[in-house]
Amino acid sequence: MRCDMCGDRIKKKLCLKCWSYLQKINPTKNPEEIAEEYTPSSFPKKRKRK
Repeated sequence: MRCDMCGDRIKKKLCLKCWSYLQKINPTKNPEEIAEEYTPSSFPKKRKRK
């Protein structure tokens, strides 16, 4: 499985880097929900192809 945000290989939906980044942006929301609304261009790290 890969991180939805940056494409890193991980066991969960998001890697820890992206998880903590998304929690900083919006602490009230579940980071996984925010990730679904995000487009790769709005995320600071380049997204790798799956």
